[in-house]
Amino acid sequence: MARWLDSDDQVHPCNGESAYEGFEIAMGLLRSVVQRGQIKLPLGPGEPELDVIGKVLPEQVLVSDEVNRTAYQL
Repeated sequence: MARWLDSDDQVHPCNGESAYEGFEIAMGLLRSVVQRGQIKLPLGPGEPELDVIGKVLPEQVLVSDEVNRTAYQL
């Protein structure tokens, strides 16, 4: 950790820029679900992905096994 603090050449893998890139990829995945297609990065302006994803996902819970029916109280 001291190398990252003492040197501008050594960038910590969890720095703000790297974290933002990961966040942008995650939001791109959500946007691709909403738009049902490929998304170009970097993302441009658009509706907030977390708000819009609820509009396209079904409210119905798909139960893969009868045991899960109890867990979801269905």
